[in-house]
Amino acid sequence: MSLCNRVRTAQSLVCLTAFAFAASTGAGAMKPVFVHSPALVLAGQQSSQDKPDSSQPDQQAAKAVVITGTIAKNGSSFVLRDSSGTVYQLDAQDKAQPYEGKSVKVTGKLEAATNLLHVDTIEELNA
Repeated sequence: MSLCNRVRTAQSLVCLTAFAFAASTGAGAMKPVFVHSPALVLAGQQSSQDKPDSSQPDQQAAKAVVITGTIAKNGSSFVLRDSSGTVYQLDAQDKAQPYEGKSVKVTGKLEAATNLLHVDTIEELNA
């Protein structure tokens, strides 16, 4: 199918979808459901569904970890500082607050690129 025919087909589908939407907007009518069609993706283009969503952190890249250290205040936020001095940003400030200044074991997922720790649990270590 030539590029011109693809464009015409895509335009026809858009018109039909718009017509179906307009016809269904009456009182009590069902709302249309738009379905992504690979046929509408022209050569050299990538659909928005094929692109990764860069606005959300890559949870797949986060690695499950257990880190021991001390909860400390860094400006207005709480962080975890381990024995080597590495500082980890914590995403659960409310969980960290009761442990300020205490030795803890934090279980969660670490985004190594940003040192952001997605906290699952925080447990105080007995001294």
